Amino acid sequence: MFKRMFLMVAVLFFTHTAFAATEILSPNAAGDETNEYYSQYPTGGAHWDKVDEVSPDDAATYLYTDISSFGAEVYNLPAHSVGSGTINYIKVYVRCKSDVLNYYKGYYRIYIKTNGTLVYTPDAVLATTYTTYSKQWSTNPVTGLAWTWAEIDALQIGESFAVSPYWAGHYAYCTQVYVEVDCSPAGIEYIPSAGYTIFPLFPNPASKDVKIDYTFASGAYVSIAVFDIAGKRVKTLVDGDRPFGSHSIYWDRKDNQGKKVMSGVYFIKLQSATGGASYSTKKVVLIR
Repeated sequence: MFKRMFLMVAVLFFTHTAFAATEILSPNAAGDETNEYYSQYPTGGAHWDKVDEVSPDDAATYLYTDISSFGAEVYNLPAHSVGSGTINYIKVYVRCKSDVLNYYKGYYRIYIKTNGTLVYTPDAVLATTYTTYSKQWSTNPVTGLAWTWAEIDALQIGESFAVSPYWAGHYAYCTQVYVEVDCSPAGIEYIPSAGYTIFPLFPNPASKDVKIDYTFASGAYVSIAVFDIAGKRVKTLVDGDRPFGSHSIYWDRKDNQGKKVMSGVYFIKLQSATGGASYSTKKVVLIR
């Protein structure tokens, strides 16, 4: 299993006025809360190293439970290494599933621990295939203020999942947890996406061409490009004016030189410059 202390994605946008950097941090140690109801596969090691993958390994390493009680599990993270300036938001991702149907269901929560306080999302039903779920916090939910880098360095993230009602032999699973920290360096304004929507990518994970659906409320200059986890532009898909309405484009998993790219994590960046530069990002995992 390919593990990491951290992944850094620094994506620079010099088109018009927007700049954004994204640093991705994965668990590197146990946090303050451990879920006593979890089992792990493989049995050796710790809970955190079952969910720290760069790319989801699904059935290779995971946590699981058949208990109906929720219990918080959070993990420590490495300190940020490249982020600076204003923190626009954090977004925590968990990849989970359950194998129960009908009356019996699997449920999950996404947790963060900040300023000594646990915060978690409402219970939500798990799909029966591995699915990546996320929760974004634009401000610190404990203080109500903008995130600080000290808070990012002390942040713990995690999850809880359960089967309800209890049904012996049927389980909920989790295989990946990480946080995305989006920031803008000092003096650079962050302008969130407005007037357009980029929809979830399909398929994701993808073993074939990736479909990108997006829509505009009015005509706009559009740039859509693919970046790898090192922030390198891999492929430019769109660069020019587009009319209002719905649009679709496919990425054939090739770079600008026409070569197939390797499996792994990539980011689809959509930028618009109508009414001031803005952008939106979607992650896709390529598999063979």
